[in-house]
Amino acid sequence: MVVTPMWKLRLMLFLGSAKAWLRNLFLTRAQKVERYRQAVAEEAFETWMNSGDGFAAAIEGRIAGAKARGEHRAVRFWQDVFTSAHEFDHYPENRCKRAAMTVEG
Repeated sequence: MVVTPMWKLRLMLFLGSAKAWLRNLFLTRAQKVERYRQAVAEEAFETWMNSGDGFAAAIEGRIAGAKARGEHRAVRFWQDVFTSAHEFDHYPENRCKRAAMTVEG
């Protein structure tokens, strides 16, 4: 069988995906919790920065959408994001930094 460059590329993609899949499969509980916390914090900060003062409405919309689809894990995730985003917004210096970084168009 001839190994073409495309087959080498496909094999590399497959091996990369398999490595990531196996790594996720064998994570410890503490590692899973830490990855979840990181995902929540990243999504909360991104939503808080991009949505401005309307971040609460944006996240509530995501929660409502997840409830409508019956995705209970997603509802919990977005509730955690909502809480975390409010923690960002709680501090006046964070709001000042966001206002300074926001480009008015």
